[in-house]
Amino acid sequence: MPQIAIVHHTGYGHTLWLTKAVIEGVNRVDQASVIDVPVAEAEARMDEIDQADAIIMGCPTYMGSVSADMKRFMELTARKYQTQAWSDKIASGFTNSGGYAGDKLSTLMTMAVFAAQHGMTWVSLGLPTGFAMRSDVVDTALNATGAYLGAVSRSPVDVDAEHGLTKGDHDTGVHLGTRVAEITARFIRGRTHSA
Repeated sequence: MPQIAIVHHTGYGHTLWLTKAVIEGVNRVDQASVIDVPVAEAEARMDEIDQADAIIMGCPTYMGSVSADMKRFMELTARKYQTQAWSDKIASGFTNSGGYAGDKLSTLMTMAVFAAQHGMTWVSLGLPTGFAMRSDVVDTALNATGAYLGAVSRSPVDVDAEHGLTKGDHDTGVHLGTRVAEITARFIRGRTHSA
C-alpha cells in the first residue's frame, strides 16, 4: 500500500486548492494513503515523512522560486541528505502563481534538484500541452500552461482564495496525484518481487 506524503505550503490560500486536487488524485488509487503535512508541521512530523514511499512537494511560486516556508523544509532535511535516508523514494511537485508562466518552472526545478540530491526518483506530469490549438479552452484544458516537470496552476492575484481553480488546473492536479500514487505502487511491487 503506497503511502504518499504531501508536504505543502500556501501563503494566501490559493495553492491549497491545488494541494486538495493532488490529494484527491492520490485517493483515487486503490490502497494508496495520504500523509497530509503542511510545512509548518513538517519538522514535528518528520518521522511520518520518513515512512512515506513518495513525497510530493507543493508551494506557491514567489519571486521565481519556492516559498521561504518550503525552502525552510528543504533545509531541515540536511542530515537526511548526508545519510541519503530518502534514497529511492518517489518524488514530485506542484506550484501555483498569478501568471500563466510566472517562473513556475524554476520552482519545480528547485524541487526536482532537491529530490535528486536526496537520491529520489522524480515523477513528471506525463501530459502533453493541453492548450496548444486555437480551439482549446484554457479553463478546461489539462496542463494548459504546458508544464511537464510537475503540476502548475494559476490563481489571478485580484481574486481571493475562495475563487478556486479552473477545471483544467484542478484536473491536472488530480492527474499528478494519481500518477504518482500509481507509479509508487508499481515501484513497491517491483522492489518486493526483486527481493
